[in-house]
Amino acid sequence: MTDPTVLHEDRQWLVLNKPTGWHCVQTKNTDGRPVVETWLREHLEACKELPESGLCHRLDLGTTGCLVVAKWRPVRERLRRAMSGDPAARPAKKTYLALVTPGLPPVGRFELYFYGHEAKVRTSESGQAEQKGVCRWKLIRPAQTGAPGAEQFDVIEVGLIGPGRRHQIRAGLSHFGHPLVDDQTYGGAVWAEGTGLAALHAHRITLDGTTVTAPPPEAWHLEHLLTDDPS
Repeated sequence: MTDPTVLHEDRQWLVLNKPTGWHCVQTKNTDGRPVVETWLREHLEACKELPESGLCHRLDLGTTGCLVVAKWRPVRERLRRAMSGDPAARPAKKTYLALVTPGLPPVGRFELYFYGHEAKVRTSESGQAEQKGVCRWKLIRPAQTGAPGAEQFDVIEVGLIGPGRRHQIRAGLSHFGHPLVDDQTYGGAVWAEGTGLAALHAHRITLDGTTVTAPPPEAWHLEHLLTDDPS
């Protein structure tokens, strides 16, 4: 299995490119799969003594891409707030790519309310402010009828607006009938080339004025469609 790689590093923090199939932190339910927290302790001296090896947020098991890691405890505390959307901590800007069931409008936005911490999050179109999650999307590549592989699905770019909620993109798109490919929890279409895990990629993050981009999985065939332009 592919190891994480470092996409960017400075004096205070770094960004890893997380492969699919890796847990972020060690728990009693890690089922023998590799764990980023353990990898950091073994490979980066600055992270050995930090809580969760300096991880400032988490990505789902199947999600690939940008994962922020701090090198010092005070930096981690600040960046955790930035990753959660705290307006007092220069919130991070996070952009994802997703393979989805075809048919979404070319551009759109949703505002939903997310509940629960079980394997599957519940969604509602009304609720309390602390459960609200907002996303906007735009179509990057429409599905091609009869095409093999990833080309049979839409590729969308998804931006989180404000604090992110657990499974916000996965549960939100499923709410409107367009679940992520291979997302068994939310009814996604099975993809022969997939991993059995939701096809979601943390493509770009802007933090402390620095933008870091993780190339999407090769199997998505997006090499000629994407640039590093964060606009």
